[in-house]
Amino acid sequence: AALDTSAAEHAAEVQRLTEGLASEHARLRALETSAAEVERLNERFASEQARLETELKTSAAEVEHLTGHLASEQARLQAALETAAAAHAAEVERLTRHLASEQARLQAALETATAERVAEVERLSERLEPEQARLQAALETAAVERAAEVERLTERLGSAVAREAEASRRVAELERELADLRRRPELDATPRDPVPEPQTPEVGSATQMPSVAPQAGVVAVVATGTLWPSVAPGGERVTAVSPDGDLAARLAALAPGRIVANLAAPGALEALAALRGGGWTAPIRGCLAATAHAVPLGAVEAIPRPLDADAIQSALGAHAARGARVLVVGTDVEFFAALREALGRGGLSVSMAWDAHQVDDLLAMVRPDIAVIDLALGPREVRPIVARLATVDPVPTAVLILGTDPAAPDFSAAMTYPAVATRAIALGQLLAKALAPGEPVAGGTR
Repeated sequence: AALDTSAAEHAAEVQRLTEGLASEHARLRALETSAAEVERLNERFASEQARLETELKTSAAEVEHLTGHLASEQARLQAALETAAAAHAAEVERLTRHLASEQARLQAALETATAERVAEVERLSERLEPEQARLQAALETAAVERAAEVERLTERLGSAVAREAEASRRVAELERELADLRRRPELDATPRDPVPEPQTPEVGSATQMPSVAPQAGVVAVVATGTLWPSVAPGGERVTAVSPDGDLAARLAALAPGRIVANLAAPGALEALAALRGGGWTAPIRGCLAATAHAVPLGAVEAIPRPLDADAIQSALGAHAARGARVLVVGTDVEFFAALREALGRGGLSVSMAWDAHQVDDLLAMVRPDIAVIDLALGPREVRPIVARLATVDPVPTAVLILGTDPAAPDFSAAMTYPAVATRAIALGQLLAKALAPGEPVAGGTR
């Protein structure tokens, strides 16, 4: 049993030694493998070292080559810089010389231009002196001519005043002759042939009006072809009456307290003259009406031809208080000069005009209360005069002396003036304006 134990132990030892030997053999084989790897690595290291040494040598040669090239390029650039600096300095010197030369040339040109300007000024001054002398002479001549014109106009005025005095003297002589004729018992009562008068627009006969109390709530509108409202804004009854036919009888039947007349209606102004001649005293307000609108005017008086100073003064009496400003427009110098003198004695301030241009000037300066206009001036003067009067605020009272032609076309044409057309208002508004409180109401016949 001890032998078996010893044998078993010996076998176990042999087995352990065998395993240790195998392990050592394996380790030796691993060492051999590692040595081969080390050898291989040494060979690769030697090869890489040789390659790197070769590249290092190549790089060193390249660096040396580049260093030489850099030194050469630096030298070239330095030389180019020095050349450019020299060229720049030369260019600066050239430009400096050119600038000095150009400055000298400009200075010379400036001096030349200044000398020429001075010479031109002197030349113009020499030319201006005779021109100034010519203008001075022309001014003096104009002043002399103006003085001569003033003297001529003064002489004409003196002549007109003399003619006025002569006319007054002649009137006095005629009055004395008339008185002498009336005193003569052998005065021939046989009627003589009448002296023909210039043809005038037809004016209705002056029919004597019955004494009828006017009605304040009744308004008559003398017009044609216009649709007037039947009731005024204040409640007054409005009746449109045509100016043709027996206007006086129809107004007597209506007994209006106010009359509004469209002066642009054919025959209206002539009909008003006949009314006044018949003794109708109702206040008459004028207007220029067309369709549904009208331009308001002031109070209106109409006087037929021939020129009659008494009739004009009678018409003015209802409107002109002492000191009132009156503008008289007409071309009959003797008649209107005598009228001015008569109105002046009655305490009125009278200005005279002969045409539309003078009327335009005087309206702004005088601002008349009443305008006496002879419609015989003709359309060329009457139309702008009417248009100008229609734009004044307030519109003056118009005393209109009939001309030799119908008046309506001139008043109708005045409505086409832009300044007049813009003042047109509705017919109802016009009635309200014409019937405003403060307007007098007639008190019967004259």
